[in-house]
Amino acid sequence: MPGEKPYMGPCTVVSILPRALDENKPISRGSFQMPAVTRGDLAVLVIDFDYTRNFYVDHERGNIDLVVPPEEVARSIAEDYVRATIHTGEGARPGIFYVRGSFTKEEIRKLFPAELKKAIDDQDNWFKKLVKVGDDTWQRFRRHNMISDQHRDAARMLGLKREWADEMKPENTIQCVYCTSIISDAALVCPVCRLPQMLAINKLPKEARDVVAKTLGAAITAPSTLGGAPPPQA
Repeated sequence: MPGEKPYMGPCTVVSILPRALDENKPISRGSFQMPAVTRGDLAVLVIDFDYTRNFYVDHERGNIDLVVPPEEVARSIAEDYVRATIHTGEGARPGIFYVRGSFTKEEIRKLFPAELKKAIDDQDNWFKKLVKVGDDTWQRFRRHNMISDQHRDAARMLGLKREWADEMKPENTIQCVYCTSIISDAALVCPVCRLPQMLAINKLPKEARDVVAKTLGAAITAPSTLGGAPPPQA
């Protein structure tokens, strides 16, 4: 409301994020940490100091310290995290928010059930978007290093089994001679340019090579530069 006195009391940041939060702000005592949270739990961080920000005025007055109230700090912690996160949208965002006052976890559950439920629903919607992107990326590239930890967290938190959500295993890579993309040395076809890779095809048993040859047709009998190796011999 216009003319309303700004709230200057403590605030509590509430997190249901699956990964630890570590935020640094350009203010005094500006380092803030919150632990990772398992599904059904939450973490709280009480912001109850008047922080200061160093501000340059001009060459005559130099620098002065401006007071930064707890609510501004709490809002910055929550909103900056969301802004820096991928695939967010209306009703789909990481589960972090703040409330005015100093509260424990139990008090947050008792006094702010609506806010907590909205954070859970919004975060689940965000997880679903991440899983959809993970599915699409895996279908196109089938590369674990194309999937971020946020995508894996989303599948895990929703209890979904995905091949791409498994722990990433080391893989040998080569450069596709056509489009120069870095791909697995086991790829029969480059997932980017869709051209056959003879280095991988040559490693197959004869029966398997015959099936691949029949599938790929004339492309597999191209000159010896194809995929960096000559075509397979019977």
